[in-house]
Amino acid sequence: IPWRIVLTSANTWLLGSIMICSATLFYTQFQWFPTYLKEARGESLEAAGWLTAAMMIGAATGCLSGGLLVDALLKRTSNRKLCRKLVGGAALSLAALSMMTVPLAQSAVAAVVCNALAGFFVQLAVPTWWTAVSEISGKHGAAMFGLMNSMGGLGVVATTSLVGWYVSAQEELGVEPLACWNPVFFGVGCLLLAGAVFWSLFDTNRSIVERAAP
Repeated sequence: IPWRIVLTSANTWLLGSIMICSATLFYTQFQWFPTYLKEARGESLEAAGWLTAAMMIGAATGCLSGGLLVDALLKRTSNRKLCRKLVGGAALSLAALSMMTVPLAQSAVAAVVCNALAGFFVQLAVPTWWTAVSEISGKHGAAMFGLMNSMGGLGVVATTSLVGWYVSAQEELGVEPLACWNPVFFGVGCLLLAGAVFWSLFDTNRSIVERAAP
């Protein structure tokens, strides 16, 4: 594996950064959304569990739909580079918008719908992400999948530690529960917008393998 070339490739860092941004949404929803429903929305433990499960349906639907969407666009346009950027960037932009509407939701159910939409749009981009990694990696696909996907771990660490720390700090200051959590959703939304920008800079025609060829 030509590590020097891989690690100096803009595409490597762009796709890795997209995964970091996406992971903040995944793990905010997996780890913190049930707590949010209980503490900020007053739901019982059982209700929070069911509502979180319902939210995950959006993510699953998005992942199944993403591959079909990008294939359909590619057949119509025959422009692989445009399709990757359009699906990836638009999906993360819509996910960001959905996430930022959570604080405006008037009920727990409305908040779940907003989060379900955010999960749907992020997962809509996932098949495109994996395809993009494959297209630039060639025979080094397995290693590149591992490298760029593992960068999402940074988003996991940040989400796990910073969200809990921030909300607890706000609670100690006497801030009401809903107000404690609202900046979390705005912050994740901003990161998703950054991910959309990274998609706009990615070039699926710039292959790591070609740069590494003698």
